[in-house]
Amino acid sequence: MNDQNRDYKYVIQDFSKVYIGGKCNIADVLEADDTPEKIRMAMMRILDKEQDEKQEFDQILKQGDSKNLVYKFFLQGNVKLNVLQEEEGKKGKSVRFVQKTYELEEFVRDIQTSEDSDKIIISEIVIKKLNLLKISV
Repeated sequence: MNDQNRDYKYVIQDFSKVYIGGKCNIADVLEADDTPEKIRMAMMRILDKEQDEKQEFDQILKQGDSKNLVYKFFLQGNVKLNVLQEEEGKKGKSVRFVQKTYELEEFVRDIQTSEDSDKIIISEIVIKKLNLLKISV
């Protein structure tokens, strides 16, 4: 993975979950050493079918296009999104970020009704390993 936007470009797993940075794209996931084989195979199939490997996951999920294969993959995986929302402080002088956790469908509903979608950053996509068993691409 390149050093630009490295803060949100990672794949990490523990015993029960896989954490993917929101700025990752298919190429980053395929390149990462810690990517589970099920995710790697699914991303290769998605890439073979139609998907642009350089489009970042946060852009794909913000669009909420039900025809997009990456979106379908994450929807089947019942992912949770850790999101940073920019909020103005008291009297509008300072800006702070508040972290929230969303289900994917809830996030898409909220972002489509929100006027400030550019102030929302998907920092992390969390997939339970058990949910990987029910995903098909």
